[in-house]
Amino acid sequence: MRQDDHKALGAIQREAYPAHLRESFATLVRKASVAPEFCFVCEEALSGTVCAYLIAYPASPAHLSMLDVAAKCGEGGESWYIHDMSVSPRFQGNALGKRLFLHALREVWERGFRQSHLIAIARAVPFWKKFGYIAEEVPPEAAATLAGYGAEARLMRNSALPRDEADGMIG
Repeated sequence: MRQDDHKALGAIQREAYPAHLRESFATLVRKASVAPEFCFVCEEALSGTVCAYLIAYPASPAHLSMLDVAAKCGEGGESWYIHDMSVSPRFQGNALGKRLFLHALREVWERGFRQSHLIAIARAVPFWKKFGYIAEEVPPEAAATLAGYGAEARLMRNSALPRDEADGMIG
């Protein structure tokens, strides 16, 4: 992800999320800047329009990133924390989320990460299950953070990240 991609993050988030799940532009940029080598975008081939993004960074599962707060993001480092992945509704239905995730997965595998965690909001749980993520119990110290993402949010972990789609864990 390049700095000039940041403007698209806010636009996609406004299109894809209800107001109570949106982060400020400043927070999005801060989180995308923690470890830009772990953040990716997907661009439409002809126009170069950013149509999807993935914001991630190394973090400890004990330090969940609060919604619209960048203060603690990037603490720890043994796990690849996917903070946010979103596809513009205008481009959904083309497997862009899957392709973006697989591209990022190859990159983080090369950097030595073999586990990952994320907070899946609302209807995203089935998507992440396809990639081997399972819901796990929330540590008491992280319960309030998770609650900020809504009642249906789930902490999910993949303790054995596959290298790529050929490793068989991806459906």
